[in-house]
Amino acid sequence: MVEHIDRDAADKRPDDDALLPYLPDHIQAARRCGLEKSEWLTGWFVSWSPRNDNQNAEGCWSDWVALANAILDADRKATAALSAAADHMEAGDAN
Repeated sequence: MVEHIDRDAADKRPDDDALLPYLPDHIQAARRCGLEKSEWLTGWFVSWSPRNDNQNAEGCWSDWVALANAILDADRKATAALSAAADHMEAGDAN
């Protein structure tokens, strides 16, 4: 089910559950600094070390800034994909 996004409310975020299918399973910013979808909690993300493939992410400040930027980029892409899916559903409903 695709939920409608109110484009007039710029500060209103889409529901996390609606975004989830459009978010990546992993986001890597550095060799040991990333995050991944939780294996046991739907809709949650946990720290992730790509090098060690465990949940002990670590890195210098720049690695964490890169991760924050990667998270924001993934959020923008997921929000755009959700919006496109909603537009597609609305166009299908109009026909």
